[in-house]
Amino acid sequence: MSSLKRAGNTLETDNGPKLADPPDVSPTLEDGATAGTVAVFDAPIHASAPTGSGSGDTTNQSGRRSGVDEIEPRYDPVELSIPPGNQITTPVELVQKLQKINDADATYPIRDDLRPSTTEVLTNHFEITLEPKIVFYEYKIEGIPSDKPKRLQKVFVDNIVNRVGWLVRNKDSFAHDSTGTIIAWKSLPIPTKVGHKEAGTNPEDEGRIWELLDLKHGEDYLHIDFRFVRTVNITGLLRYISTDPAYRDWDSNVWNLSPVVNALNIVISKCFIGDIVRVGANKFFVERSAATLGEIYGRQSRSLCTMRGYSYTIKPGMGKVLLNVNAKTSAFYNPLTVSEYLLDRNTFSNDYDRGRHLKGVRVYIMYTRGKDDANSPLDKDQARIKTIFDVSKLSCDKQTFKLMIKDEKTKQITGTEIRTVREHLQKNYSLSLSFPHLNAINVGSRTYPCWFAPEFLQILPRQIFRSTVPDNLTDSMLTVACKMPKENRLLIEAEGLGKFSLDLQSPPRSLKCPIRIDPRMARIHCHRLTNPLISYLNGKSATIDSATARWNLRSCKFLDTPLRKPQAHGRGYGQFHYSDLRYQVLFTRDLQNGNDLLDEYTTNIREQIGHCGVGRAFEMSWSALSGTTEADIYNALQSVVNDPTGVAHVVILITRSKNQDLYSKFKYYTDRIFGLQSIYLTEDANMRGPRLNKSGIAQYMANVMMKMNLKMGGINHSVHALRAQMATTLVIGADVTHPGPGSVSGTPSISAIVGSVGDTGGKFLGTLGLQKRRQEIIDGEHFTETIYRCVKNWYYHWTPRVLPLNILFYRDGVADTQYKTVLDDEVPHIKAGWTKFLRELKVNGVAVAPNTEVRITAVIVTKRHNTRFFPIKDEDTMKTNENCKPGTLVDNTVTSPYFQDFFLQSHNGLKGTARSAHYFVIKNDMNLSTTQLQDFTHNLCHTYVRATLGVSYASPAYYADRLCERGRCYLRKFFSPSSEDRKSYKEQKDKFEDQARIERGGLLPSERPLDYKKTKQDYADEKADRKKAEEWSDESVMAEIQTVWDADNTDQNTIARRDRLLQTMYWM
Repeated sequence: MSSLKRAGNTLETDNGPKLADPPDVSPTLEDGATAGTVAVFDAPIHASAPTGSGSGDTTNQSGRRSGVDEIEPRYDPVELSIPPGNQITTPVELVQKLQKINDADATYPIRDDLRPSTTEVLTNHFEITLEPKIVFYEYKIEGIPSDKPKRLQKVFVDNIVNRVGWLVRNKDSFAHDSTGTIIAWKSLPIPTKVGHKEAGTNPEDEGRIWELLDLKHGEDYLHIDFRFVRTVNITGLLRYISTDPAYRDWDSNVWNLSPVVNALNIVISKCFIGDIVRVGANKFFVERSAATLGEIYGRQSRSLCTMRGYSYTIKPGMGKVLLNVNAKTSAFYNPLTVSEYLLDRNTFSNDYDRGRHLKGVRVYIMYTRGKDDANSPLDKDQARIKTIFDVSKLSCDKQTFKLMIKDEKTKQITGTEIRTVREHLQKNYSLSLSFPHLNAINVGSRTYPCWFAPEFLQILPRQIFRSTVPDNLTDSMLTVACKMPKENRLLIEAEGLGKFSLDLQSPPRSLKCPIRIDPRMARIHCHRLTNPLISYLNGKSATIDSATARWNLRSCKFLDTPLRKPQAHGRGYGQFHYSDLRYQVLFTRDLQNGNDLLDEYTTNIREQIGHCGVGRAFEMSWSALSGTTEADIYNALQSVVNDPTGVAHVVILITRSKNQDLYSKFKYYTDRIFGLQSIYLTEDANMRGPRLNKSGIAQYMANVMMKMNLKMGGINHSVHALRAQMATTLVIGADVTHPGPGSVSGTPSISAIVGSVGDTGGKFLGTLGLQKRRQEIIDGEHFTETIYRCVKNWYYHWTPRVLPLNILFYRDGVADTQYKTVLDDEVPHIKAGWTKFLRELKVNGVAVAPNTEVRITAVIVTKRHNTRFFPIKDEDTMKTNENCKPGTLVDNTVTSPYFQDFFLQSHNGLKGTARSAHYFVIKNDMNLSTTQLQDFTHNLCHTYVRATLGVSYASPAYYADRLCERGRCYLRKFFSPSSEDRKSYKEQKDKFEDQARIERGGLLPSERPLDYKKTKQDYADEKADRKKAEEWSDESVMAEIQTVWDADNTDQNTIARRDRLLQTMYWM
């Protein structure tokens, strides 16, 4: 490309160094918005942005807000009538079409049937109709650095689109995203004078490239090209949704749907109107919905508020193109001064966390810094916007920096002066600080800090809070977020869809793009499965109450309790003899009701152990923890295992309220170090105001007995209809949990795999494993070994011994883009594990029938999705929460046009709008019909071992999820570090970065010439230092984690206890 700076087409951005007081001219130019908001270089940030005078005056020196638009925390519900649903019927000939497809050609099993409709529901999908004969063209602006933040990329794209004449003239005919993809609904008329670069001579030749312009970026120029990518395959999409068996690319793993869906999402994104905040590609929030976050005790957060928002995406359904819109709620920073934020004690519990959550927040400098010219570059909006790097350990009257002294005439540097932030503001700008004790704010970098006083920095509005809200605000957040189904539906239709620019005349269409959106939620057919019959001891059954979706344990005893033995002589409990269930009680010293609580709890524990048939209660002792440190817990448990009268079957810890840190330590030491079964109870669970609710303790302990029986290796209940299938089928559940944004860098992911034992569905044994950080696919060698153990456990349960003929695999938490990867990289290890055990049997001389093979069916279970269903008729509605009744099943319209998938709500949502689980079959060697799999899964959801109700998704996947959570407890120091731990690991990484700089011979700013300006190579070196430091830090953290993970007690008695523990559902 020519390096000519084309007249009128050269756009300039600055990307200079961040110095102590001169401007930071990196182009962070948006109006406080997150990635996706349109911004233009020369548009003011705020109409009333504070300017002050040339001498540095500011509108308000007290640290109060000054001039920046503020989000007023308020709740303003939409009051509009709900339109009737849009009736969508799946054509009856669909199944006939599917039968014409050769199943052997398919990546996944083809749908074999649809459930007959028993009622209807509404779903948060809206029918999309494209303008007749519409053609979409995809173009790409190339040359924008892909390693830049999305926010900066969008600044580049917006300026190109707003400055290049022929793009400006055609803006009504295309939409674009933040990375340079343009979707046009006409072939863009590119002028002949625009330089053609390569690939084709026709404007519609795919891959043709034009030279567009050179974009000034710092000291360099970016060479920007314009490429025609493709004509978007809308015809293919329409044939796909019509379940056309003759369509060559009907299999979505042959034909990639993503380019078409992404293109339509970009087009839809052009349709927004009103006061919205764009976050990411397909999500927005409504400013007028801002609401205050507050504690249960009435203290309100000043720093954070919530906003209602909506996610949206195009979805190919059965016979229809659909727009899925779902409600979201997120926390946002209030536009305070940073000093107000730091003085807020109602949001974060300590100074370190308060400062940590400021990192990455964009702020606006509230005073003028230019002295010579009212139009100084220092005081343009671009230079006023900064990003906080860190909060100093020192206050503004103690934090110093080196100021370069210049000659007034020659502007040459004549020396330096050490100043505090406070002194600098007073001497240079005649500004005095109201809060000199507050810590200084660094908006530069670690090696080149740039210090400001917090009271003169304004947090820009509309910035999302990306971490989990503090524990003290969780209840308030849930109260705002959890809406009853009717209100949720109203908001989605009236407010969410209302932000799309629609002409509601018939037929409705967008005013900004050639797409028609029906404003009514889709009304579709569904089927309701019947409640299963629950099995208990001696053939007794429990019936599910349709009003509550629960059953009662009254007059029922657990299906199997290992401490119950047949009575040969004398009298026992009926025809059985019960062995002692030995337990010890530990408690913290802060119990509000002290001995009264302990008396009530232990009395009810004894009674319920006998009533539920778990065993014969044998209480060994009570003892108070001397404290809550790891050493206190270790010493207490050491006393338990050293008890001269014998080791307890179960250790019970009672605390005043749930303390996740104490809980995690307790479970780590009981599970991993001492091999003890454990139960954690709280006093708060039975408090009603200031008083102990003694009448509720018996029911509370009856629920605890379900845990107790599991820890003894027992089985609580079953569903009779499952047992024939499970007698020949090993059921597997698997999940992977990943470290969140608040975890220590280097923390790995944790996998959990569980396998059934017996035919009840009431007992699973599990295995944990560590794997590479953020890796979703389970390590193959570990997977094979775990499945081998699952098959072995299943085999030795039966008398006579028998191998499972089938393995049914429920895989939790996998995105649809990874279905094929699970099929290719995980499922083969199921067969490998089974085969390994088969070989072992043969080596040991066990006779195995020739040609013995296992049949594997694999199902992906997804709970975190955006599809919701709303009941229409009263008889389909739960009276207590307005949700659909449990058993609601949808297998049409919003499901795959070809493959076996369905949505099943097997539970009664307790709060908010219930979320159905989505099941997608990726392999079906067992040849289960869709109906059989749906019924089996629904029944399995009612075998969940710790509840007398159906749960929200298949219990094996749920158990794997819970086992992952137990793994997180073991590594809580890394997954959810305390402020002290987080600070320690940060300091360690900083030391590694210094070491990397020293090894390459790099210099600190204080070691360079006074007038030195950072070069491009300096930036690259610092980036490499940070990368190397991160690698070293991650290796160090992983070594520490491995030590914690493998820190098993080597005492032989402990090893025996641990082996027994692993033969139970100890994590439940």
